[in-house]
Amino acid sequence: MSRLKNILIAESGSTKTDWQYLGQDGAPQSLRTAGLNPNSMSAEALRETLGAAVRQLGKLQPEQVFLYGSGISGAPQQVQMYDLLHLFFPHSAIVIHNDLHAALRVSGRNAGIVAILGTGSNACRYEAEQITLRRGGHGYLLGDEGSGTDLGKHLLKGCLQGDFEPGVGDYIQAAEGATLLEIRTSVYQSSRPGQRLSQLCPYVSDLIAFPAIREMVHARLMLFLETTICKMGHYEGVPADFVGSVAAHFRSILEDCCRQRGITMGEVYGRPAERLWEYHQAAPV
Repeated sequence: MSRLKNILIAESGSTKTDWQYLGQDGAPQSLRTAGLNPNSMSAEALRETLGAAVRQLGKLQPEQVFLYGSGISGAPQQVQMYDLLHLFFPHSAIVIHNDLHAALRVSGRNAGIVAILGTGSNACRYEAEQITLRRGGHGYLLGDEGSGTDLGKHLLKGCLQGDFEPGVGDYIQAAEGATLLEIRTSVYQSSRPGQRLSQLCPYVSDLIAFPAIREMVHARLMLFLETTICKMGHYEGVPADFVGSVAAHFRSILEDCCRQRGITMGEVYGRPAERLWEYHQAAPV
């Protein structure tokens, strides 16, 4: 088993893309750029965003490029992302996987359940790197319960409706330098409203000491479990790993939700790009 070199790995969500590269000189490079999601971005926006990222990466000549991305829900998106990467890396072997495939590789188990709780949310059951059942992943308009976008949405909604303690709205308005109504307008006028809502999620962490905020997070994470893992059938006793920043930031609440639903909680990985790199380093070449 030799050390893997000259490989470029991209782990991409709606908010950010983490790039890892190891060239022939053996010096690893890491870079974070804007997110890539073919379901929520136009072809032109994808091309411009990817082009900007490639310019930041510099004149790399990888033998292999692996993209693990959100929004790659079927063959059309897979072909679209392949063609885009081929424009910028015409001499590289390119492999495209969706975000759940990345998550199961991050978990490192032969079989089990893995869930993503980041900007978006979804989950799957898998065996020997084959996804046998998936739930969720339909975007913020049709799902993504418990995700960063979902928590941002319910934070703003709760503030507008007066559901939280008074200090919550005051904190957000001071942090944003805008009124709640102005923040609402910024969401509706944004070219990517889901991403705008996800930008409010860090305030949830800041305000988690407020009982009403903690209750909101608990309710949204519970709804995620009920609409994904709990719908899989015979999930009791099957280890469920969680990947993503939301899972990491709200781990204690997630653990409580899993206990209440009889879910065997496994590991939590807040930075999947690092684990993907370890996976490819260990893979035979």
